[in-house]
Amino acid sequence: MKTNSKFFGIVRIDTGRTHGWEVKIKRRGKWTCEMFSDTKYGGVKQSLSETMKRRDELLKTIIEPKYERHENASRITKSNTSGIVGVRRRWAVTKRGDKRWEYEVWEAGGSPQPGKQKMKRFYINTWGEEDAKALAIEQRRQWEEEMKEYDRRMKQNK
Repeated sequence: MKTNSKFFGIVRIDTGRTHGWEVKIKRRGKWTCEMFSDTKYGGVKQSLSETMKRRDELLKTIIEPKYERHENASRITKSNTSGIVGVRRRWAVTKRGDKRWEYEVWEAGGSPQPGKQKMKRFYINTWGEEDAKALAIEQRRQWEEEMKEYDRRMKQNK
């Protein structure tokens, strides 16, 4: 199990008459939650120990793998208005000295490799509404393919 913290998936609950640790793991949109009360397990340290054991069991036995980067990057969210992940219509602001210009653009954004953000704008004045959107969508698709290829290479190197 690779995690950033020994408390990965574990939270402390101290509300009202409830005192204990909770293990919460999410895989592919499904939550698994279990509570370990201090009273039942004989104290804070003992309930934490049981919670950690259960967390480790769950991580080994949960069948669904985590989303891969390219899968996660192609999931549409509630706030999406364009219908395409990583593509949006917006006003772009350009400043030079005291002057400021605003342009309507279709913008593609992505992260083909971990830690490397990319963004490219397609100006509606230049390309027209439909072509600018189509170009932004195509750019996003290219970055998604780069991401899949990167993920494949990383899997082969393991």
